[in-house]
Formats: sequence, structure tokens, C-alpha cells
Amino acid sequence: LDKTPQGGDSKISANLFLSTFKHWWGSTPQKLLTILTIYSGMEQAFVTGDYTKSYVSCTIGIWNVGYVMICFGAVCAICSWGFGRLVQFVGHVPFFIIAFLSHGGTLIALLLWQPNRDNQVMIYVFAGLWGIGDAVMQTQINALYGYLFTTNIEAAFSNYKLWESFGYIIAFAWSGYLVTKVKLVLCLGFLTVGMVLFTIVEIQDRRDKCKKGDFQKVNVEIDQ
Repeated sequence: LDKTPQGGDSKISANLFLSTFKHWWGSTPQKLLTILTIYSGMEQAFVTGDYTKSYVSCTIGIWNVGYVMICFGAVCAICSWGFGRLVQFVGHVPFFIIAFLSHGGTLIALLLWQPNRDNQVMIYVFAGLWGIGDAVMQTQINALYGYLFTTNIEAAFSNYKLWESFGYIIAFAWSGYLVTKVKLVLCLGFLTVGMVLFTIVEIQDRRDKCKKGDFQKVNVEIDQ
């Protein structure tokens, strides 16, 4: 099989990097979605790293980590399937509200809750709630990028993976230096700010749609 020259691969990578940065710099919606995209990586790192270590292992034993993650994964898979079919009827906004409530409520509950062996059920409940929010983060943010950035889809999804990966990096980087409650507060902060900025994107998109609709209506009236 013929191989692409190494120099050609480097040139393609450099061009993709530049287009990714240019897209981020020149797109206001992309900038506004950056925090929420970072959070989508952080929340995955939190549930697989900090939640299993600080809540599951310390409370009900390391041998239960697999069962708790099965609960998380099963709920996430079912909700991903269900949300993907419902979004065409209700839009994506209700699901982002669900994600904010499930993750925000879980983070606040974990801040206030004192884990103990007598409350093992709550470990699974919190994992399930996190799975609901994760289903939204991993499906609806992806779909939102495809909807908003149709003219520059490759650079947009490069940004998506870049900032999601950055969320993983910072979550695992601070994991060994910060206490669990500080991590919870930081996650809650990123979630809240990200949702506020997402709301701004939604408002701007609806305004643009209205303006476009009014413009098309005027053109039709002129043609008539």
C-alpha cells in the first residue's frame, strides 16, 4: 500500500490546528460553549476517578466499584438512547435542564452528605443521577456542535475534542492535590457558568432565527 509522505501528514495536522484556533477565535458561540465542553470532560474524570475513590471505595469497599460503574453506565446508555429519540420532538434545551438538575443536585448532595455503610443505596442513586447528566453531555453537546457550526464542521469538532480533553487533563491533574469538597465546588462552578453561557448561545441563536425569518418574509412580500 502506498503511504502518505510524512511531510504531508505534518502539513495537514498544522492546517487543522490553525483552522481549529481560527474557528475558536472567530466564533462567539464556540467561545461561549468552551466552559461547558470543558465540563463534559471534567465530569467524566470525576465519576471515574474521584467518585469511585472517595465515595465508593471508602464507603462500601473497592470490590463494589464495578457494580456502581455498571449502574452508572447502564443508566447513561438507556438515557442516551431515549434522549436521542425524544430530542426531535422537544428540542435539546429540556435535556440540558435535566443535566443541570441531575449533576447540580448530585454535586450539592455530595457536598452535604456524610457517606456511611448504612446508606449504600445512595451510592448507586448518585451514580445513576450522574449517568443521566452524562448522557446529555455526551450526546447533546455533540449534536449542538453539529447544529451550530455546519459551515466549519471539522474545526468545530476539533474544538469539541480539544476542550473536552482539556477537561479530563485538569480534573486528573488536580485530583491528587485538592480535597474532594474543593473538587465538587469547582465542578459545580464549571457546570453553572457553562450552563449560563449555553443559555446565551440559545438566546442568540433564536434571535438570529427570528431575524432571518423576518428577512425572508420581507423578501416574499417584495416579490409578490
